Amino acid sequence: PFLWIGDGARGLRNGPVKLLETASQPSVLFDLARDPAERHPLDDAALLASQQSALASAERADEAPRKALA
Repeated sequence: PFLWIGDGARGLRNGPVKLLETASQPSVLFDLARDPAERHPLDDAALLASQQSALASAERADEAPRKALA
């Protein structure tokens, strides 16, 4: 998985699926294999929940190295 955090947004790319979360909009999922331009969000509550859980896990794993660099 690839995690990014910054500028009021955070996200996770896990295989072809990309999760994007911002403070001002609902979370969105994209299937980059089918929709590389990110124009058609997926409507899959179960996949959204699993990706949000994966994002939370990745953030926890990333927290210690970030603190060590601060």
